[in-house]
Amino acid sequence: MPAGLVLITRSSVTPHSAVTFSTQIAGFTNHDLRTLTAELRGLTPARVTAGQTTYDLGRLKAHGRIERNPHSNRYRVTDHWI
Repeated sequence: MPAGLVLITRSSVTPHSAVTFSTQIAGFTNHDLRTLTAELRGLTPARVTAGQTTYDLGRLKAHGRIERNPHSNRYRVTDHWI
């Protein structure tokens, strides 16, 4: 790997992206997370699929970092993470 090249992986960007949404009262959607994650990785949102983001949301949820708002497609960061 050339000197100065920083490898930014999906697994390192996703948690930081989710914490960014901790101040949003209404929570965040798959699309919100996908857009921010792509920007942080230097990609266009089209390069990150909804399926990849769904997987990431599932992992965050399984670890208790986020929870789904009832009767919606929005998520919020839990107190466990803050």
